[in-house]
Amino acid sequence: MESTYIVYIVAISLQLSGAILLLINAISTKRESLIINFSNCNFLSRDGNTHEISYNKNAFKKICETAYLNKFAFAFIASGYFAGIWGEIGDSNKCCIAICVELCTAILIFIAYFVVYLIAKYSKKVNAPITNEELEKLGIEPNMESTSSEELQKILSN
Repeated sequence: MESTYIVYIVAISLQLSGAILLLINAISTKRESLIINFSNCNFLSRDGNTHEISYNKNAFKKICETAYLNKFAFAFIASGYFAGIWGEIGDSNKCCIAICVELCTAILIFIAYFVVYLIAKYSKKVNAPITNEELEKLGIEPNMESTSSEELQKILSN
């Protein structure tokens, strides 16, 4: 085997390995990971009476959308590197190829955003309210706990 083949194999392997490691380790769409990422940069509060968790549901949905888009990005990168093994343009018209690449890129980005939109709209993982049980399991304390007006009156009357 020629040394140029070995260098090519190692180069593609390094690129694919990097993309796959990022996909596996950096971008998790498990509900637990999404809640942890959300709680690190957003405000959670708990109602003193009902113990219901209050938070910005749109911000949580945005965190979820970003995680799913990142998964698409890394999958596209890894697939592109892998598919590049078989591709070559030879003497083809480079302007025509560039236009086709731009069109294909736009279509892939549209598909990724559309699929993520559907996931964010219909997935129970994204749309189920964050519960006290989930927060306790993950060791997350809300930033603030509100007190009811009755409890406040009790405290002030003592």
